[in-house]
Amino acid sequence: MIIRVENLSKSFKLKAGLFTSGKSRVYAVDDVSLSVKKGESFGIVGESGSGKSTLARLIAGAYKIDSGRLEFNLTEKNFLFDSETRLSKFRKESGNRVKYIFQDPASSLNPRMSIEEILFSGYKYSGQWKGREEARKKAEKIFSLIGMASNIFDKRPSDFSGGQRQRISIARALMFDPEILICDEIVSALDLSIQSQILNLIADLKQELSLTLLFISHDLSVVSYICDTIAVMYGGIILELGSSEQISTKPLHPYTQFLYSSMPGRTPLFTETSNQGLSQLEKLHSCPYFNRCPYADNKCRTEKPQLKKVSDGREVACWRV
Repeated sequence: MIIRVENLSKSFKLKAGLFTSGKSRVYAVDDVSLSVKKGESFGIVGESGSGKSTLARLIAGAYKIDSGRLEFNLTEKNFLFDSETRLSKFRKESGNRVKYIFQDPASSLNPRMSIEEILFSGYKYSGQWKGREEARKKAEKIFSLIGMASNIFDKRPSDFSGGQRQRISIARALMFDPEILICDEIVSALDLSIQSQILNLIADLKQELSLTLLFISHDLSVVSYICDTIAVMYGGIILELGSSEQISTKPLHPYTQFLYSSMPGRTPLFTETSNQGLSQLEKLHSCPYFNRCPYADNKCRTEKPQLKKVSDGREVACWRV
């Protein structure tokens, strides 16, 4: 396994106003465990607020871990991080091999910087820097891979379309020769006509550069298309984990069933009992979906289910399965 996540949790202080005590917290990721194989495309799917982006940013070292631990088994070295690990150490040791591509290239690329400055600003301090001329040669090779012209070093992000800016974001990540690429909603801000181009580009790069992909999205069709394995998150926990074929063709958890049956062109299997989920302002001791699930019973309301393997090898957190 190239990534191993064990009992990972993260909460944030809730600051709603001048007179708040600061003691309230939002529990974004709650005791999550998963493993990602080397060379795999691993998808994390769920609606807004499910915790999928927070989980991805914990893996990328953007947030400090509250509890649990992360293990990376990379080519050159293995790393183990927990709640005692300083973010500076996390980023220094794993950062060059774990790269993050953000949702909106318009906001993740500095509009005042040239493309050269964007590509080289972090790369200069990576330990791989061998001078501007060598860096340019490397960037030109990457531009060739992603289908961009090589004479754009002096231009700025505003000179490009949304799809081209996202390609530049991908190029910036590839400058570091990463082993793991975290793609957080990377096509949701793009036109439909461009989305397939970027998805096919990512799939081609994965094969050509032997990358491991962690793909975050709320778009089920996108995740089902590009990913080998899918984890379905809701309320900060994983409710179902299995192969893309298993999850997309025969979902077992009621929440997964509702998600996939609600895709365009399909008829929802059932009507949820409420359109409001549970508050994440306290640690859950129940299934986070019981408030919306038509099959929920008293056990769902009082006991939190854990992921367990079922007969076809996938894992489901549901008392009914």
